[in-house]
Amino acid sequence: MSLPQQKDDPKLNCPHDGQVMEKICLQGNLYVDRCAACGSMWFDAHELERVMTIEGGATEIDRKVDSIGRRTWTPGGACCPRDKSGLLQVVDPQQEHVQMYACGKCGGMLLDSGDLKDLANFTIKERVIHIFRKVRKK
Repeated sequence: MSLPQQKDDPKLNCPHDGQVMEKICLQGNLYVDRCAACGSMWFDAHELERVMTIEGGATEIDRKVDSIGRRTWTPGGACCPRDKSGLLQVVDPQQEHVQMYACGKCGGMLLDSGDLKDLANFTIKERVIHIFRKVRKK
């Protein structure tokens, strides 16, 4: 498991629009990067799992932005803000409508604005759909 981000961690640029990402602190030791312009969120390896265990964590990080930033890249062309390797588009295995971008090198994940709240709210309807998909695949 990765260590919590430190306050002196370098600022990252958003893979969507190049804006400097702000650091949001949860529980005093977990720092998540969020773009104030477009709302995209960068999670270093294992941070997404940690955020999902914190009561209200998704709501604290995935807030509405004042003005939507513009995207300057197309899927498949984004780079990891940590190591500059390409990001791969992946879907959540339980909620296949949620698309994320993963770095195969560092294990980081990029989520668009609204997707973290969606992941945190795994509804009964989504659970039933997930069960039926698993049964169909067998």
